[in-house]
Amino acid sequence: MKGLEMKLSTLSLDHLGLVAAIFDALGISEVIDESIPKTRNCKLSHSAIIKAMVINGLGFAERRLYIFPSYFENLALERLFNPGVVPEDFNEDVVGRTLDRINKFGSTALFNNIAMKCMQQLAFGTNIYHVDTTSFGVHGDYEGLDCNPAMEITLGHPKDGRWDLKQFIVSMVTNQCGIPLFVQAHSGNKSDKKTLIETIQMFKSNLDFSGKNYFAADSALFSSENIRLLGDSTLWITRVPTTVREVKDLQRLDLEMKTCSDDRYSIFETEINYGGIDQKWVVVDSREMHASKAKTFDRRIGKEFTEARKSLKKLGYIVFACEADARKAADRWISENPHFTLTGLSICEISKRIDSKRGRPKKDEQLEKGYLIEGEVQRNEATIANERSRLGSGVNPSEWTKS
Repeated sequence: MKGLEMKLSTLSLDHLGLVAAIFDALGISEVIDESIPKTRNCKLSHSAIIKAMVINGLGFAERRLYIFPSYFENLALERLFNPGVVPEDFNEDVVGRTLDRINKFGSTALFNNIAMKCMQQLAFGTNIYHVDTTSFGVHGDYEGLDCNPAMEITLGHPKDGRWDLKQFIVSMVTNQCGIPLFVQAHSGNKSDKKTLIETIQMFKSNLDFSGKNYFAADSALFSSENIRLLGDSTLWITRVPTTVREVKDLQRLDLEMKTCSDDRYSIFETEINYGGIDQKWVVVDSREMHASKAKTFDRRIGKEFTEARKSLKKLGYIVFACEADARKAADRWISENPHFTLTGLSICEISKRIDSKRGRPKKDEQLEKGYLIEGEVQRNEATIANERSRLGSGVNPSEWTKS
C-alpha cells in the first residue's frame, strides 16, 4: 500500500540472554523473592532488580547505578524480563530500595540462600571447597547510621602492597569449579589463621550439605589450635609450614619417594598425629619447581658468600680480651653462616699498647695481650647440596579416617 511506512527498531540481546536464562533456570528469583518479598506496590520485584544488576555487571558496557536506565535503552527487556518492562522501571529510587532491603536482610545470608539453591540444582559429586582471603584497600571514612564505623577498616598486611591504605578483608569459599558459595567481610587487620577457620565454621553452619566434603586452604590454616577446632568430622587439605618441627624432621630423612603417573612429581606418604588429630602427610617433590628454585638458591648462595667474607674480614679486625671470647665469637659466626665453614681457623695472640694508644710502644712499656681471629671462608658443600636437594618439595597434610 502506498503511503504506508513501516518503522523498524533493533534491540540487542548478545550474551545477556544466556545470563538471564541461567538466572531463571537455577531458581534464583524464587529464592530472592522468598527472602526479601516486595512490600510496596512496585511494578518490579526485588529479584528483577537484582537480575538487572547482574546483567549490568556482566555486560561489556555497564553503567553506574545513578544512570542505570540508560544501560537498558538498547536491550530487549521483554525477552530478558517480562512484557511491559521499560528502561525507566530501573530508576535510581527502585534500585536503592532493593539495596536497602538486601542490607536489612543481610547480604551474606542472601548469598548463602542463593548458593544453597544452586548447589541443590547442580550435581558436583565429591565437593572440594577452596577457602581463601584477599584484602581491599580503600580511601575515605565509612560510618554507619549511628555514626559508628560500619565495618572495621584499618591498616593491616596488604596483599597488593599498598601499605598506605586502610583495608578490609574478604574471605570466600568456592567449589572445585570455581563457583563462589560463601563470602564474608572481616576486619582489615585480622590474621588469616583466624579468618580461615572462622570462614569454614560459618560456611558449615549456614549451608546444609551431605556427603564427603573437603576444605582446601593455604598454610595459614595449619595450626594445632585450628586442627582441634576442625575436629574429626571435618575433612581438610592444606600445606604444612616449614617452621613445624615435624616437617624439619622429615626433611632430614632420606625418604623413599615414589614417582607419580605424571613423572614430573614424586611423593612420600606417612601418618602423623598432630594437634590430637590423625592425619596423612604427603611430601610432594616437583622436578620443575626444583629446577626453578635451584637457580634462585644458587644466586642467593653467591650473595651470601660475598657477605660472609665481608663479615669475617670485619671480625678479624676486632681484638678480644681473652682467647675464650675470640673462640665464642668464631663459633657464633659459624652458627650464623650455616652454608659456609672456616678453614685454617686460628686464634692468634698479639701484644698491644694499653688503652689502645697509637704508635710504637716505648722501651720497657707495659703491654697487654689481645686475641685475633684468622681463617678463610669456604662453602659447606654438603650442607648446600642437602638443602638444594629439598628444593621444590612441600608437605601437604589432610585429615582422614582410618578404615
